[in-house]
Amino acid sequence: MTAEIFFEIRGLRQRGHPPNDGTVEVLRTRASRRALRRWRDRLQEPRGARQRVVSAILPSFRAWLQGKKRHTLEECPAWQAERQILVQHIGPDLSPENVVATMVRSDEA
Repeated sequence: MTAEIFFEIRGLRQRGHPPNDGTVEVLRTRASRRALRRWRDRLQEPRGARQRVVSAILPSFRAWLQGKKRHTLEECPAWQAERQILVQHIGPDLSPENVVATMVRSDEA
């Protein structure tokens, strides 16, 4: 997704339209949506044994995705050190909504 955004920004600059922060945010949002659509489309392809798991996820794809974010922020052992730093900066509420809201309000985030 990052490369996709890079090439879009480069194209804008080459055409004499340097992007502002709002434009970059729009490009990121569009790229994220495209990536999620591609991911969902790939999950819908039949792939044998793992299809059973995918079939369980697809009906609740958005909710499952939110749960994955919550797991990473609040529970995943692999992110323990980063989580401790985050709690020091924003407090114990590590819900995705609070993390994003804090990032928007803060110059440090």
